[in-house]
Amino acid sequence: MIRALSPILSIVYLLLAHLASIFGQPGFALVAGIVLVLLVLMQPLRRARAWAWLALGGATALVFALARLELAMLPLYAPPVLFNLFFAWLFGRTLARGSRSLIERLARLLEPADGPLDPDVQRYCRRLTAGWTFVFLALATINLVLALFAVPDGLLASAGVTTAINVPQALWSWFANVINYLVVGVFFVAEYFWRRHRFPAMPWRTFRAFCRRMASLPAGVWRTLAQ
Repeated sequence: MIRALSPILSIVYLLLAHLASIFGQPGFALVAGIVLVLLVLMQPLRRARAWAWLALGGATALVFALARLELAMLPLYAPPVLFNLFFAWLFGRTLARGSRSLIERLARLLEPADGPLDPDVQRYCRRLTAGWTFVFLALATINLVLALFAVPDGLLASAGVTTAINVPQALWSWFANVINYLVVGVFFVAEYFWRRHRFPAMPWRTFRAFCRRMASLPAGVWRTLAQ
C-alpha cells in the first residue's frame, strides 16, 4: 500500500505545486508543502520512528510559518533540484575507474548472469550511465536557474534581490513540475527503443514487458545499486 501511495502523493504534490504557481494561491502552496513533508518522511513514519514524528511536527510548523510570512513557495523550489542532483550523484558515482556502472548493475538485476557481460554491452551500460548523469545534472542546473530568477516569488525575489533577468513563475512551474519529468520519461522510452535496435537479441521484446520487469524489482533496489 505504501508503494502505491507514494506515486499518488507525488502526483498530488506536482499538481498542487503547479496550481500554486500558475494561480498564485498560497493555500495550494501550503498544502503542497505538507504533502512534500509526508513524501519525504513516509518510510520512517511507517516504521513508527519517533524522530520521524518529531520531524513531521517540526516541518509542518515550518511550512505554516513560511505561509504566514508569505513565503509558502520556498520549499517547492527544492524538490526539482534535489531530485535531479540525487540521481546524478547516484549514477555518476558508479563511473569511477574499476567500478561497475549503475546501468550494468541494474542489467544484472534484471537478467541475472553468472559470467561477465559482453564487453560491448558493458561499454554501452557505462555510456548510458554517463548519459543519465548528464541529463540529471542539466535538469538540476536549469531548475536552479529558473528558481533563482522566478518572479514574483523566486529565490532571489523572496530575498529582496532585484535582477535584470525575470522568469515568469508559470514558466518555472511548467518546467519544474511538468517538463522536467517528461524529459526523464522521454529519455527512458527513447533509450529502450534504441537499445532494442542496438542489441536485438536482448530480452523483453516489448516495452510493456520491460516496464513490468522494472516494476517487479524490490522497493530498496536503488539502495542496493548505490552500494
